Parts: sequence; C-alpha cells; structure tokens
Amino acid sequence: MHLSFKCFMCGMKDSLWSKTLLSTFGMHAVPRKANIRQLLIRTARHRLLDQPARFVEQMKLSIPQAFCDTFLSILTLSAVDFLFTQQLPIAEKVQGVTQAEQEDLTQEQLNCMYYLNRFVAHQDQDELG
Repeated sequence: MHLSFKCFMCGMKDSLWSKTLLSTFGMHAVPRKANIRQLLIRTARHRLLDQPARFVEQMKLSIPQAFCDTFLSILTLSAVDFLFTQQLPIAEKVQGVTQAEQEDLTQEQLNCMYYLNRFVAHQDQDELG
C-alpha cells in the first residue's frame, strides 16, 4: 500500500495528522515515510492492548481472588471459544433487541419494523457483526 500526500500543502498535512488523526490517539508526532509503520503499530498497540488492559485490571480488583483462581483453573481454549461464540450476533438476538420504544405505532412505523425484522432475518452472522 502506498500513501501519497502530494495533493496536500504542507500545512494541511500537518493539520490533518496532528490535529485530527494522531491527536485522537494522544500522539503529537507527524509521521514520515521512515516512521509511519512504527506509529501505526504503536497506535494499534495502545488502542487494542494498553487501554483495555487498564479496564481488565480494574475488573480484576472487584473479583475475589478465590473466584479468580477457580475460574482460571477451569478456563480452557474451548471454553473461551464457546463464550465468544455465544456472544456473536445471530438474527434472532438482533431481532429481539430491535423493538419499538413506543407502543402506539403508526402503520408506516409498523411497516418499517416489519421490513427491518425481515431484513435482519436474512442476514448471515458476518453481516450482522
């Protein structure tokens, strides 16, 4: 993949990177060809590992140690896979949460809900995710 910023003026590039994209991730360096890969890796690591790790540590503090030991001793790859599979969206689950907030719907709203539920029912798991 080749990134080209030739159509941007220098100030526009700096503004795009530093004020929008990178500042979102708490980064303030403007990427160059030599360091963009490292910046993207650092950003991904920050968003996918570092930020969730703090949340997981906070969760662990509220769980008694005896429960953690028991839970971790029976935790297997197949058990994790089962838990993950149970959380995947399926048409019935999605239809179950797509309910109208009000009870007295107009005919147009009822038609819309009907077609929405029909659409969801014909989606496969990849399309629902």
